Amino acid sequence: MAATDSAKNTADFITNHFAGVSSFMKLGLTGANAAHSVLGTTAMEYIAKKVRDASGGKIPRWTKWMPKKGATPQQTTSETMRRNQKWLFILVV
Repeated sequence: MAATDSAKNTADFITNHFAGVSSFMKLGLTGANAAHSVLGTTAMEYIAKKVRDASGGKIPRWTKWMPKKGATPQQTTSETMRRNQKWLFILVV
């Protein structure tokens, strides 16, 4: 199945703005987790289904298995990079 122009444009946007998209997604997951903590699973699933239905399926459906907010990635140190390069060398050779 070929990608539509809309899908290509979305992928290009995400590629060119990955840091901002990641921050936005982290914020969204944190908010959804907070709402789940307050509302409980049954109410959250009901509300999420209604929101998804109202959006015509454009908003993803929330489930209790959704990830919570992620940790901020740590900067890779030169030592970690050296270790990873050794593994890459071993795997390539």
